[in-house]
Amino acid sequence: QVVLVFDGSRTGDATALVAVSVVPTGEIPHVQPVALHENTTGDPAFEVDMAEVMEEIRQASKRWRVREITADLTYWQLPLRILSDEGLPVVEMPQTLPRMAPATAAFHQAAVSAHLTHDGDPDLRRHVANACVVVSTRGDKLAKDSKGSPRKIDLAVAALMAFHRAAAHKPTYPECVSFTREELEED
Repeated sequence: QVVLVFDGSRTGDATALVAVSVVPTGEIPHVQPVALHENTTGDPAFEVDMAEVMEEIRQASKRWRVREITADLTYWQLPLRILSDEGLPVVEMPQTLPRMAPATAAFHQAAVSAHLTHDGDPDLRRHVANACVVVSTRGDKLAKDSKGSPRKIDLAVAALMAFHRAAAHKPTYPECVSFTREELEED
């Protein structure tokens, strides 16, 4: 069981999809990058292929038991509404300070205390290393080192959002069905 978080852009920024496992209290969740689209060539005409991203979300939803697909709907309202209409559990989470500050704090605490795992994905490591923490009296938030910085942080943002939302869920298990010996022998 996972929470998927989609942090999307259309043109110059990166688009990231990250899964974090939903685990019982006391177990350590795993952060798994699923997809990353970023302009690695500096092409000013770069644009994210929305259909490809939507298919990646569908495929991830087939691979795992997805509890929710969390996203800031900016720039992606229609594609995410289509996925929701298809029955996927899309949940909106705008990247406002009141929402992101607790997510940032929880992710930081888990990272420094080794209460999350990841597979060492180089893009995730790069995006986390690129991120800065903006400190304010209302709470801390991840940000780029400057507004126009080419150093992307979208996988880091998606990972902390997914970690935060996964913590809000308890794992569920399929209902077990019991059979009597006679019922089993009938087949």
